[in-house]
Amino acid sequence: MEHQLEHAGITHSLDTDVQRHPLSHSTTVDPASFDVVVVNTIVTFHWLRQQVEFWGLTFLRKAVCKASQQWPLANLRQHFRRLINATDNDYVVLTVSSNTPHKGLERLLATFARAWQQANSLPGARGRLMLVCLGPDMPRLEAEIARLSAPLQPDIKLNNIAGATKMAGSLQAAIHLFEATDNSTQRLGWYAAGDVQVLNSKCESFGRVTVEGMAASLPQLATTCGGTLDIVQDGLTGLLHPPPTAGEASDTALLQHILRLDRRTAAGRALAERLGTAGCGRAHAEFLPQQFLDASEALVQQVADGAAAADLAAGLAAGPGGSLTPGAAAMLRSGWAAAFMPTSANQARVTQRNMQWAWDERSPAPLMAADSMAFQAGNKLYILNNNVRFNDSVAVPHALAAVDLGSWQWQNESVDWPADLGKTHAAASLSGGRHLFIVAGQEGDECSPPTAAAHRLDLKTLKAQAIPKLPEPRYSPSLAMLGDSRLHVFGGLLPDRVTPAREHWSLHVDADGSTGDAWVTEPPLPEYVGGSHASVLELQPQGDAEPALYYWGRISQESQAWDAAAGNYSCTANREWGDAALWSFSLRRGWRRHRDLPLPLLYAAGCTIKLGQDATLVVGGQHYDGWLSRTLWLYNATEDSWARVGHAPGYSRGHVCGLLNGRLFMALGQLGQEKGLSYQPGLSVRRQFVATLPPELTNEGELGTKQQQGNSRGVAMSFLDAREHGSKPGSGFVSAQQEAVDRRERLRRLALETIDLSKDPYFMRNHLGQYECRLCLTLHTNEGNYLAHTQGKRHQQNLAKRAAREAAEKPVVPAPQRRVAIKKTVRIGRPGYRVTKQFDGETGARGLLFQIEYPEIEEGSKPRHRIMSSYEQRKEPWSKEWQYLLFAAEPYEVVAFKIPSYEVEKHPERLFTHWDPDNKVYSLQLPFKPPQAPAGRPAAPGGVPPQQLPPPPQMPPGMGRPPGMGGPPPGMGGPPPGWGRPGW
Repeated sequence: MEHQLEHAGITHSLDTDVQRHPLSHSTTVDPASFDVVVVNTIVTFHWLRQQVEFWGLTFLRKAVCKASQQWPLANLRQHFRRLINATDNDYVVLTVSSNTPHKGLERLLATFARAWQQANSLPGARGRLMLVCLGPDMPRLEAEIARLSAPLQPDIKLNNIAGATKMAGSLQAAIHLFEATDNSTQRLGWYAAGDVQVLNSKCESFGRVTVEGMAASLPQLATTCGGTLDIVQDGLTGLLHPPPTAGEASDTALLQHILRLDRRTAAGRALAERLGTAGCGRAHAEFLPQQFLDASEALVQQVADGAAAADLAAGLAAGPGGSLTPGAAAMLRSGWAAAFMPTSANQARVTQRNMQWAWDERSPAPLMAADSMAFQAGNKLYILNNNVRFNDSVAVPHALAAVDLGSWQWQNESVDWPADLGKTHAAASLSGGRHLFIVAGQEGDECSPPTAAAHRLDLKTLKAQAIPKLPEPRYSPSLAMLGDSRLHVFGGLLPDRVTPAREHWSLHVDADGSTGDAWVTEPPLPEYVGGSHASVLELQPQGDAEPALYYWGRISQESQAWDAAAGNYSCTANREWGDAALWSFSLRRGWRRHRDLPLPLLYAAGCTIKLGQDATLVVGGQHYDGWLSRTLWLYNATEDSWARVGHAPGYSRGHVCGLLNGRLFMALGQLGQEKGLSYQPGLSVRRQFVATLPPELTNEGELGTKQQQGNSRGVAMSFLDAREHGSKPGSGFVSAQQEAVDRRERLRRLALETIDLSKDPYFMRNHLGQYECRLCLTLHTNEGNYLAHTQGKRHQQNLAKRAAREAAEKPVVPAPQRRVAIKKTVRIGRPGYRVTKQFDGETGARGLLFQIEYPEIEEGSKPRHRIMSSYEQRKEPWSKEWQYLLFAAEPYEVVAFKIPSYEVEKHPERLFTHWDPDNKVYSLQLPFKPPQAPAGRPAAPGGVPPQQLPPPPQMPPGMGRPPGMGGPPPGMGGPPPGWGRPGW
């Protein structure tokens, strides 16, 4: 539609991002500036519908729906009903939607459960009530169905169903969930198998499945919101109920409608047939493609007629008598809506890269030329133009001028041009830096007929020679070399100057410039893609095995002859329309669309510079009619992305550019003033500028390579080779860049043999047939290119980052505690013990000696002890003045001694333990640190007055004295000085 609106010369705007909030649009769109707003409701959101209605403007509420004239199809109905074990006596409710919250599926299941309970008890009803849910992620509803089934009885009485079981009578058996499928026959089969269709969405802009269900003669049970009100007529083609946001009111109304259309009853069957028949008739009358196209065509025709009348009133008549021109009228024929429209996958990917450009203006050139074809061979930039003025002289037709980019000297090359060479709108391409091929074009001045002539010009001898003519005449086609041996021509305009040409031919070319005998037919351009003044360049993305021709910047029509039949070739008013589509052609893949340009770039072919095998720089050009640009765009074919990298010194179109030793040359063209918005045709300039490429494009200023002599594409410098030192072409050494390319190719081949892509979680193939890396968000043309990407630095870094993030976000799971099994032992009582108080007369330190008897201790075990604070025990009230010393040994009970809460001296010579395995006595000497004297008062000598301590108690009879009593046990080291002396 956009393409044909451009052909008709109708000013229009296109907003492809309709999912944004309406406030993002209402402040920037002025409805008063439009004659009509055309909305394709397949992609319309409810807020946009409301906004257009608020404007009070006309818009189409028609949709495209392919449907059969005879529904339901008996064979499909029987087959798909057997899949759910349903008979003709059963009542099947169908819902087709995605399992998302706004679709209201959970409330639909709850309502169906209530209907299922009531329907099984309907008097005279034969068969079962069943629900079929078809859509993405439907199996996730199983948990909700199980929850609803729990309070219901599974053995509800069945109504006259032979062989039915209790399980067959459960709610879970009555609901069937099916995942969405791309098989159109399967979806149509479920429409045929259903008896009624439910759309329980909170709101719908345009329910495409609603129209499909209507075309299948299914009564519609839908909500009163959005575009559904335009599709379903309440009481005529279906029954409407409030959306799920209404709560119980919505559920009750839907429940009543389900029971009302129950085909197991005579009244329900009659009502369902009446609503389904009316819905099918309305779908075929208003929602089929032909009706939509006819209404749209009539609307655009009306707008086009109004535009022509406005032009006539303004003195810009579109043709004799003020009517539409024949070519414009022809573009409004049936089928025009099949024009190729951009999709979300083709939206431009633009980045901003701030590069510094220092432009230096040189002295004016000695000539003026606009819309020139430019070719660079060595240090010479050749300009081919049909209308060149040297030093304000008269125009020189078929002029070939050249400028030496090293000395800035211009010269006019004298060529004996053939008589049948096209004067204007020709296409040209340079091969081998020497042979210039020129094909097609216009025979005379203004809007003359086209020509099919083709010639080759030798730039060394300046001799022109005819080559095989094109199969058909063309205006301004695109011509380029693909590889080193074939010349391709495609696009352009047919002889009517408004119809884009799709034909594509190629011709074999030898190294000496000789050609084959005839042009060979190649795959044609996609429909409505051809046009004039396009840019074409050979690029080869990294990882691709072959180069491709990249094609953009086409103009969809030219000015027409006023009355060609009468010999009047004066041009009519010119409306130039271009698009932002970017296409490529390769021998293996054919034609393929890439991401769009940020804006249309027209008349920029002369200033399109190739920077290496996968990058190109575009300087200025024309965006739209009367809107010129000065932006510098950098396109990366490997990443399929555009970047703004700077600005040219002025707004211009039709200018020429060259590149030599890292310096960009720009000259001539047509000028635009007031930020490029007041472009005046014919205002040519002589200005010349030069700038040094920013460091980002030259590896910090080190070019590392000189311009290639005899470049077959007319390219000044290889951008990728320029980033490597010592990689001058012809030097005999392999550059580091080439080594990296070879290495990636080896890795790609190895990965193809060893890696199973079906197990790669980040590998995905989209609906366009392209391959995506879901980790790096990159697009790849084939599996090998994706595998080469996985071996690269970017993918590996992203893998490492994701692993680090997952490790950081992983919840910390405490280490499992090893539980020791409690040993159950029969206790035999408390052990015998002996406690001796100790005192050091010199230091004032006190201590206790514990001797615990364990005569029946278990074999191989040893007693243990520990000190416990008062706050750990539960036998006595807490007190910070006391602590407890515990002794334990199997099979005796644990015994505790209540001791003062003094600080224990832990010196190894004072605190020690000893176990006597022969006498079964466990000894512990527990010394305390001496008390600190109060501040200001010295301690008494000796600590306390000396006094004679009582003798230690005697051991029980037969026990014997344990070794080390009064001192450390043997092997524990000697006692401290004075240890065990009298006075202790």
